Amino acid sequence: MLRQPLKRTAALDISSKSAWTCCCTKGFLHTSGAHAYAARSPTVKRKERYDSYNRSKGLPTSSQLREASNAEGLPPLELLQSAYHSGTLGISVDNAVQAILAFIKLGSRFSQTELQKLCSGMEQLSPSAEHSTDKDQDHDIKPHNLTLLARVQLRSPSMRQREVAKNLLLAACSLSDEEATFRVVSQAIKKHQVEHYELRTAMKNLERLAQKKHPQALVLKGQIAMSQCREAAALKFFEKATQSTTETPENEYDVGGPREAWLALGRGLLKQRNYTKAEQAFRRAADMDDPVAYHYLANLPTTSPGDWEVYLLKAASSGIMPAAHDLGLLYAERAKKGPSVKREDWLLRAHEWFCVSGSDKYIPSLLEKAILLKTNDQYEEGLKALKEAEKCERAPDYIQQIKEVRSDFSLGAVQIEHR
Repeated sequence: MLRQPLKRTAALDISSKSAWTCCCTKGFLHTSGAHAYAARSPTVKRKERYDSYNRSKGLPTSSQLREASNAEGLPPLELLQSAYHSGTLGISVDNAVQAILAFIKLGSRFSQTELQKLCSGMEQLSPSAEHSTDKDQDHDIKPHNLTLLARVQLRSPSMRQREVAKNLLLAACSLSDEEATFRVVSQAIKKHQVEHYELRTAMKNLERLAQKKHPQALVLKGQIAMSQCREAAALKFFEKATQSTTETPENEYDVGGPREAWLALGRGLLKQRNYTKAEQAFRRAADMDDPVAYHYLANLPTTSPGDWEVYLLKAASSGIMPAAHDLGLLYAERAKKGPSVKREDWLLRAHEWFCVSGSDKYIPSLLEKAILLKTNDQYEEGLKALKEAEKCERAPDYIQQIKEVRSDFSLGAVQIEHR
């Protein structure tokens, strides 16, 4: 039985008097003489009230803020609204926008007095409660709010916005905010810029917190010492961090914490080839479910072959790509040397783990995957994996290995032609 075509109907039939009355009384339609039009939503009404209030005070409207977002260094309003509703922002969206605009006017060179005046003066910049679009908003801008704003700014794609985020963090540092201090110093360690003049205030804050035996400050002090090849001093800082009785929530600022302290201590002991004590430190970190610690335990020379696979599985299952790569190598080796009955199973496992780590653009895994596929007569698939490795951003770091695999594939192509 053929299906009958649907009849085209109007979206809303208001021909009858009862339907018209229903739409008007429920607020779907407004009437003006003989004409009807849709009612504005509450969101649109709030936006109109917000824009009307801002115009009366000489402040930018929402559309003007959007236009100025990239040029002025403001993050997209969607990011601020998302951060506010998730509880990350700590202040209203209106206050956040006005704070960033006021901060940008100060420029990169600012005094502590100017910053304190900016924070205390935000109440005057804010709309009154009756005009506000957010309920129970906090008018008081604290130093930590500048750090939270910087975190939102760092999610923005624009370089100008990232520059503003950096200045916000430095400003929060000058007002002695802990998280800002830890974030600024951590980034400086990664970029080898701990001696930069802009970090003088952050380093003073770090020294003060380290004297109070703050574990995260001690871990960062140890990392600085390690980057300066002062291994003995670094180990002392890491040991103090593991012994600290100062209570801080785990990964409070994504920097340091008990797990990181034990992990850093284990790395330092590993450099000194003190495998026994390094294993103890890594085990303490692994007891706190640190996946990186499991990967280190798997690669210690004192680890038994039975535990090796277990540790690698725990690390790889938690997203440690080098561990997934090592598992692929383990199963590929078993496929070569193990009994032929299990060869297909080992090859399948090796391929799966190389795919897992290769999905994160981990070049060694992509190359191993290419070799594995080629040796199992899947030349085209292997060539795809090799080309994917060549397109990766870090391909220049593996140029020699890529050349070797490429020459192996060229030889394979010649052999295929002669068949």
